[in-house]
Amino acid sequence: MAHLCIGFSAQIPIRTCLGVVFAPVRLKYFLHNPTHPINQIIPSSDLFILGRLRQTPLGLNDETNTESLVEKYAKATKTAFWFYSAIFFAILIAIVWLFWHQTTQKRNREYMAHPLTGDVYTVIEEKNTGATYYFLRVIEGKQDSITALHSHLEYGYGNDHLDADDFFVKSDTLHFGKSELRDMFDKGQIYAVSRGAGNNENFNRIK
Repeated sequence: MAHLCIGFSAQIPIRTCLGVVFAPVRLKYFLHNPTHPINQIIPSSDLFILGRLRQTPLGLNDETNTESLVEKYAKATKTAFWFYSAIFFAILIAIVWLFWHQTTQKRNREYMAHPLTGDVYTVIEEKNTGATYYFLRVIEGKQDSITALHSHLEYGYGNDHLDADDFFVKSDTLHFGKSELRDMFDKGQIYAVSRGAGNNENFNRIK
């Protein structure tokens, strides 16, 4: 790596600066004169480092101090890169999640508007002891209402299938109007709608 070498004299020699050998010039002159050729080669960020170096109490011949400033500059640049990268990926994840959520909500509304036998609704009910979850299995869908069976068990956590000892109770028949279902969905009481899930082994037990 090329080093920047600067002396103490009024005429400050710069040797091997970015691979180019320059005749001695005054540091103050090329730092403040934008028309000097060195300003066409050395970026403003490097001139800033030279300006800081000129005021460094360790002296202008301290190459270790020069490298230290360059390392700090590189480290700060690297830190900024990872910081903004993390922000970018966080925003990207949020956008993907929002798209997925809106798509899922739209699909659930369509399922409730056009119910089919075997659709399963996951319902949340708030009680004094906390939230409980249970399932409704559609056994008949009409133009303005549905008929569903209630699961035997209620859960204290979200679940995507019936437990081994759970089933839908044949005698526990419930009727819901579509407007009532929409209200329950808008209030968050219907957590999920699974199309045709009642026909697979996770939800096909009726007693």
